[in-house]
Amino acid sequence: MQLISNHTFLIIVLIIIIILISLTNIYLIYKQNSLESNIKKDIQNLKKNINDVLINTNINENKLNENLKQLELNLKDNNLLDNERYEYIKKLEIDFNNRNENLKQLELNLKDNNLLDNERYEYIKKLEIDLNNNNLLDNQRYDYFNKTILDKSIPIGTIHFYAGTDIPLNYKICDGSKLLISEYTDLFKIIGKIYNKLDIDSTLYFNLPDLRGQFIRGLNTGRNLGSYENDSTKLPNNNFITSIQGGHQHTTDVQGNHQHVTDVQGHHTHWVSSATRDDGNGSGCMTFGQMYGLWADSGGYTNYDPGYPFGRNIGYSGNHTHTTNATGNHGHTTNITGNHDHTISGGDLETRPKNIALYYIIKVLI
Repeated sequence: MQLISNHTFLIIVLIIIIILISLTNIYLIYKQNSLESNIKKDIQNLKKNINDVLINTNINENKLNENLKQLELNLKDNNLLDNERYEYIKKLEIDFNNRNENLKQLELNLKDNNLLDNERYEYIKKLEIDLNNNNLLDNQRYDYFNKTILDKSIPIGTIHFYAGTDIPLNYKICDGSKLLISEYTDLFKIIGKIYNKLDIDSTLYFNLPDLRGQFIRGLNTGRNLGSYENDSTKLPNNNFITSIQGGHQHTTDVQGNHQHVTDVQGHHTHWVSSATRDDGNGSGCMTFGQMYGLWADSGGYTNYDPGYPFGRNIGYSGNHTHTTNATGNHGHTTNITGNHDHTISGGDLETRPKNIALYYIIKVLI
């Protein structure tokens, strides 16, 4: 029994080993098949890639051929250009040689110019001295020009404004000064005795215009040359208006005692009433026949006079006046109704615009 059991065990082990070997083979076959499949795929891919490379190679080869042909053409063109460049370089070389010759000649000329420069320097120094001398002459010529040309262009008798204090040559201030006729003959011929004052000897002297503090006005119709006109004030085109607020009074203040005189023109009479009674109210009591007389107030003429039933006549002695004496200082107040005038007082010494003071000067000599 023991031997049978050992034998069985070995058989079982062998079977197991056989099974394992079989499985191993199966696995190896499977792996081999898979590897072959992958190899086939890789080979196919490789073939495809080789075909693609061959195709691209053909394309690139065509392009390369075209580029080679273009390069060949370019080289031919460059050969032509090289010939032109060669000719141009030869020309440059000739020009360079010519410039060298010119530089040598210029160097020689500079040496000669150095000698000439010395001569020019001496000439310029001499010219500078001449120019300085000419400047002095130019100043003299300028003064002569001012005196002879410009000065002569302004007529004698011309009047200018002048803002300085040193009066120019051949001019005088228009201040009414007297000048000798014998010294200023040309000016006298122009203005004569127009501006003469009363206190000079007009056989020897004449006066300049006196324009101090004066405004000059253009000569117009009705005026004489050099005539003087007093100041005046024209009423404005738009009248001044004095505004009056409400009613008002004008009061005359009287200083000290005074009299009021009534001047009577022509013949007149005065009547005094002869009434027998008076009511004392200041009006008197008159009959129809007495109403044209003048009546005394209470206390006067109370006795009846049959010979003068209509009052007494005061004797007439021609035209005369009546004087009323005022007692003490008093004033008179006049109530104004209706249009009346007002006098405006005040104001300045003269009417003038804004102004600045300058000299008036007159040309007296050439």
